[in-house]
Amino acid sequence: MSGIRLLVVAAGLLAIAIFSVQNAAPAALTFFLWTSIQVPVGVLLTGLLAAGLLFSTLLFPLGRE
Repeated sequence: MSGIRLLVVAAGLLAIAIFSVQNAAPAALTFFLWTSIQVPVGVLLTGLLAAGLLFSTLLFPLGRE
Protein backbone atom coordinates (compact mmCIF):
# COMPACT_ATOMS: atom_id res chain seq x y z
CA MET A 1 0.00 0.00 0.00
CA SER A 2 2.84 2.38 0.84
CA GLY A 3 4.50 1.81 -2.53
CA ILE A 4 1.30 2.63 -4.40
CA ARG A 5 0.84 5.81 -2.38
CA LEU A 6 4.42 6.85 -3.13
CA LEU A 7 3.89 6.19 -6.84
CA VAL A 8 0.70 8.28 -6.90
CA VAL A 9 2.38 11.18 -5.07
CA ALA A 10 5.40 11.03 -7.39
CA ALA A 11 3.16 11.02 -10.48
CA GLY A 12 1.20 13.99 -9.10
CA LEU A 13 4.36 15.97 -8.39
CA LEU A 14 5.69 15.19 -11.87
CA ALA A 15 2.42 16.37 -13.42
CA ILE A 16 2.56 19.61 -11.41
CA ALA A 17 6.18 20.20 -12.44
CA ILE A 18 5.39 19.68 -16.14
CA PHE A 19 2.31 21.89 -15.90
CA SER A 20 4.30 24.65 -14.16
CA VAL A 21 7.00 24.65 -16.82
CA GLN A 22 4.51 24.71 -19.70
CA ASN A 23 2.41 27.54 -18.22
CA ALA A 24 4.93 30.29 -17.65
CA ALA A 25 2.68 33.13 -18.89
CA PRO A 26 1.93 35.69 -16.15
CA ALA A 27 -1.57 35.88 -14.73
CA ALA A 28 -3.24 37.81 -11.92
CA LEU A 29 -5.78 36.38 -9.51
CA THR A 30 -8.86 38.58 -9.06
CA PHE A 31 -11.21 38.08 -6.12
CA PHE A 32 -14.01 40.65 -5.89
CA LEU A 33 -12.10 43.97 -5.82
CA TRP A 34 -8.71 42.53 -4.83
CA THR A 35 -6.16 41.69 -7.54
CA SER A 36 -2.88 39.92 -6.90
CA ILE A 37 0.44 40.63 -8.57
CA GLN A 38 1.09 38.91 -11.86
CA VAL A 39 2.81 35.55 -11.44
CA PRO A 40 3.16 32.55 -13.76
CA VAL A 41 0.06 30.34 -13.86
CA GLY A 42 2.05 27.30 -12.74
CA VAL A 43 3.36 29.11 -9.66
CA LEU A 44 -0.12 30.37 -8.84
CA LEU A 45 -1.69 26.91 -9.09
CA THR A 46 1.15 25.29 -7.16
CA GLY A 47 0.67 27.81 -4.35
CA LEU A 48 -3.08 27.18 -4.33
CA LEU A 49 -2.47 23.43 -4.21
CA ALA A 50 -0.07 23.84 -1.28
CA ALA A 51 -2.61 26.02 0.55
CA GLY A 52 -5.31 23.41 -0.03
CA LEU A 53 -3.09 20.61 1.24
CA LEU A 54 -2.22 22.62 4.34
CA PHE A 55 -5.84 23.48 5.00
CA SER A 56 -7.00 19.87 4.56
CA THR A 57 -4.22 18.66 6.88
CA LEU A 58 -5.39 21.10 9.54
CA LEU A 59 -8.98 19.90 9.15
CA PHE A 60 -8.14 16.19 9.09
CA PRO A 61 -4.98 15.47 11.12
CA LEU A 62 -2.67 12.78 9.76
CA GLY A 63 -2.61 10.65 12.91
CA ARG A 64 -6.37 10.20 13.10
CA GLU A 65 -7.77 6.75 12.33
